Amino acid sequence: MRVEVITLFPEMFAAIGEYGITSRAVKQELLKLNCWNPRDYTTDRHHTVDDRPFGGGPGMVMKIKPLEDALASAKQAAGETAKVIYLSPQGRRLNQAAVRELAQEDALILIAGRYEGIDERFIEAHVDEEWSIGDYVLSGGELPAMVLIDAVTRLRRCMRINVFPTCCLVATTNTSGAGVCSSPLVGPGNVALIFWIAARFLEKRRSCWRNTSASGTIVNVSMTGREACLRSAA
Repeated sequence: MRVEVITLFPEMFAAIGEYGITSRAVKQELLKLNCWNPRDYTTDRHHTVDDRPFGGGPGMVMKIKPLEDALASAKQAAGETAKVIYLSPQGRRLNQAAVRELAQEDALILIAGRYEGIDERFIEAHVDEEWSIGDYVLSGGELPAMVLIDAVTRLRRCMRINVFPTCCLVATTNTSGAGVCSSPLVGPGNVALIFWIAARFLEKRRSCWRNTSASGTIVNVSMTGREACLRSAA
């Protein structure tokens, strides 16, 4: 998979190639990551990439021309069919279903905005989709872009090495809030904790009710709460 990122701070993306699963994906050539800095496509001596909003308003806006030139280079590297994504608070919420959708793409071009945003004309003319990682304000689109890259790369790598069911469905299946522990689980004072973890797991899946009498009486065996678990352990 190719990912081209248009960003004013390409140095931030060095972490992608140096740590964790994304680093291994880069080394195994499962991920090809390039960054394009709009400052490299300016013509003035100050390398200006921002300007005041037309008609007035607070803050600054990223200019359209450096963005378009950077996008042209990114498309030349990734191909004209690469999907162009702008990381934006107004975008569609990124979740695991969306990650699975994006993982089907062979190439993505991510636009990491700064200041008050990017020129709206660029969005209308060139952006295919807008994505958001949450309803809060960040100083730029670099961190959301890295979140998207990490999630998509992890999923694609798991699919490639055929561990998709045990590794990459965690975000979908482990939403119960059930606790997890490292080994060994058995130790001083840990018996109650085992009961507590099991109770939470069962409770969240609504599978902690059973018929315990011939008359059909339903008895709750969920052991909800740490106090009940302590009594059970005793």
